Amino acid sequence: MTRMEGTLNQPYVALLCVYLGAGGACLYFAWAGLARLLRLGQLWRNVGEALCCLFYAAAAVWVFYRLLNLRLRGFYLLGMLLGALLYRQGLHALLAHLLRRIYKFTRKFRRKND
Repeated sequence: MTRMEGTLNQPYVALLCVYLGAGGACLYFAWAGLARLLRLGQLWRNVGEALCCLFYAAAAVWVFYRLLNLRLRGFYLLGMLLGALLYRQGLHALLAHLLRRIYKFTRKFRRKND
């Protein structure tokens, strides 16, 4: 991979940070849903959340190191925040609705086969 340097690449870097923020939010909400589905205790939920945060931080540091030459600018953080908000306000609701429909369909299918 090449490093993203220069002012011409800033829109791509901002978009990369938005994707990184959306991916982190997706990871967090996927863990929260899985923990709720498995009915894990508070201790295991907290441990899982801490691991999700550490994994996300490691991914962000890797992106900053590998692609951005360890530079940190304000719009990187704003891009990640924007990505997390876009996921939470838009894509999360869509995915939750889709997963609910799949769950209901499989539940009906299993009842018919029993």
